[in-house]
Amino acid sequence: MRELREARGWSQSRVARELGIPEKTVGRWERGGLGEARAEGALALARLLGTSVEDLLGGREDER
Repeated sequence: MRELREARGWSQSRVARELGIPEKTVGRWERGGLGEARAEGALALARLLGTSVEDLLGGREDER
């Protein structure tokens, strides 16, 4: 997730602002806590970063 965010030149603050969530939540997700995200939040984050929820969570099953 961090790589996708940085590739866009966005800060954690910007992602938080775009999603309407606390900045520390973005930091927690980047440290491996994305599994704690509610489904709506994960979907919104994937859309914002131009990827899929599967990729945010570590790849698709057929790629493992």
